[in-house]
Amino acid sequence: MEISELYAIVLRIARRVQDGDEAFTATQRLALIETVAVGPLRLGQLASRMDTTPATATRAVDALEVSGFVTRRPDPDDRRGTVVQATPKGQRWSDRRRTMLLDVLTDLPPGAAPARLIADMARLNDVLRRSTGHDDVGRGALLAR
Repeated sequence: MEISELYAIVLRIARRVQDGDEAFTATQRLALIETVAVGPLRLGQLASRMDTTPATATRAVDALEVSGFVTRRPDPDDRRGTVVQATPKGQRWSDRRRTMLLDVLTDLPPGAAPARLIADMARLNDVLRRSTGHDDVGRGALLAR
């Protein structure tokens, strides 16, 4: 129950970050977060990181590209493939999102997140990453630059 509430709160905070009047779906937001966190990656890799189908990742990237948050280019290692990367606009969105989330965390009252709780959450994140096959997910992807 507490995890669900924490997740909902973080999502509400994260949704405040928009560029102009852009409204992202959760899938588009995740695609942009992953692209910024990892750097240029192929659509198949993005879909895998998002734990979704290539078609769903492609639709998210299509919308992000139209809005100017990502670009596609041929994969330099395999011309048959496409690489997705964040644009400066996408990077700015991610930076603002990260700053907003960090500001919220910084404004917490002293002792609201004791060291033991933080250590326990880090261990839980580690176990969840490994047990779900997402052990390559960069630490702090939620706050990714």
